[in-house]
Amino acid sequence: MNGRVSALQSLPGVGLAKKLLNRRMLRLFFRDKLTGLGTVLVLVTFFLAVAAPVLSPFPEDAYENVRVAERLQSPSAKHWFGTDRMGRDIFSRVLYGGRVTLFIALAVTLLSIAIGVPLGLVAGYYSGAIHEVIMRVADVFLAIPRIILALSLAAALGPNVPNVIVALSVSFWPRFTRIVEAETQSLRHELYIEASQSLGVSPVSILFRHIFVHTLPTIIVRGTLGIGFTILLAATLGFIGVGVSPPTPEWGLMIAESREYLPGTWWYALFPGLAIFLTVMGYILMGDSLRDAMDPRLRGIEG
Repeated sequence: MNGRVSALQSLPGVGLAKKLLNRRMLRLFFRDKLTGLGTVLVLVTFFLAVAAPVLSPFPEDAYENVRVAERLQSPSAKHWFGTDRMGRDIFSRVLYGGRVTLFIALAVTLLSIAIGVPLGLVAGYYSGAIHEVIMRVADVFLAIPRIILALSLAAALGPNVPNVIVALSVSFWPRFTRIVEAETQSLRHELYIEASQSLGVSPVSILFRHIFVHTLPTIIVRGTLGIGFTILLAATLGFIGVGVSPPTPEWGLMIAESREYLPGTWWYALFPGLAIFLTVMGYILMGDSLRDAMDPRLRGIEG
């Protein structure tokens, strides 16, 4: 029994998770200025969203407050980003909008991983009917453009935060399934997997203790990039009118509300648009850097 435990501990999959943040990988991750820019943007936007109740000069403006006398005022010392059609402070609403947007993006990504990764592991490890059923269902969802599928589901379910999360998750999970299935297929015939099978290790343990840790870098990279694209897609749904409903402060919805007042009230659309641009760019830059840092071939070249 002790021999089995020692043999299992020596398998390469067991210690891989501990090596994800070693010095070499950190050096690769921070090797250029764009990586630092992406990291700073992600950290700053996350901090601003979390600290919105403290940083907002007019937290009561985040939702239903109305100041008719101050409507559509340009940026000033009192209202840094100006005011909207209800006289609400746009700076405060952008901060609170970050909380809503990041919550949606993180919830969608985590839910998609929770659905897609186990299905991908099972489909890649087993052949026959199990593999075919899982992958054909995933292919059906992948055959429909993500924006079209999310738009249709959001319109059918109704405009609110939980429905947006469901609509975006349904359109996102097959991408994790496809990626994990492909990696599992390439890993299941490795010698250490066959060694685990010969030692009588259960398939569940092999999938999650050995194969999963090898797919983890890919999942992290895809998830990071996915957060950025999900933010953009959530803003698109809000702009079209099938995403979050008023008076919830959401960046896409704020831009949609500004359309009838453009171009005179340029600040109304500018600042929510900048928030979307900077946040999405931060996650994309970070995702690209993570992909390069976790690529074994690049680690070998650099090391």
